[in-house]
Amino acid sequence: MATLLHNLGGLAHSRHRPDDAEPYARRGLELRRARCDDPEGVAADAAALASILETRDEWSEAELLYREALAVYEDVGDHYEAAMTRNGLAAVLRFAGRPDEAEPLFREALGAMETERGAAHPETATVRNNLAMLLNATGRPADALSLLEQAAVDLTEVLGASHPATVDIVANRDRIAAHVRTGVDPGPPPETGH
Repeated sequence: MATLLHNLGGLAHSRHRPDDAEPYARRGLELRRARCDDPEGVAADAAALASILETRDEWSEAELLYREALAVYEDVGDHYEAAMTRNGLAAVLRFAGRPDEAEPLFREALGAMETERGAAHPETATVRNNLAMLLNATGRPADALSLLEQAAVDLTEVLGASHPATVDIVANRDRIAAHVRTGVDPGPPPETGH
């Protein structure tokens, strides 16, 4: 039942319906915590609920859930899930106004994703984009541009130029390139998913 609820929550979340997703994810996590001796399953459910809460700007609870999941993944040595959870936690910290705490987590996630999935993997490019957006937001557009140029090349090669993820990252790159070139900040670039 917990797995079914996890999947229903994930489906609603992927359809951008966090209000529908949250009850499924919350109930699945409650069931798994109460009746299952599966720490990794609990961690997956906690991270899934955190991601849903993040889209609703519920930073405090999302942070606690991501930290809970991260502790489990680090304990069991699941480097991929730990990296993805660090990326989610870093995003929460960034949007909660704590960029100094977010940056090292993004960097750790990026290093792990490069090792686990490869430098050109789409998930690695997404983490690279998220770090770039943080760097741009904290006044380092040239550093952000370097990361986005690599992400755009990787995604174009792997997914193609017309894939939505490629289009989003190319748009971010172009906006920040214009900022670096002109010195005029065009405002926050559109975000990609994390």
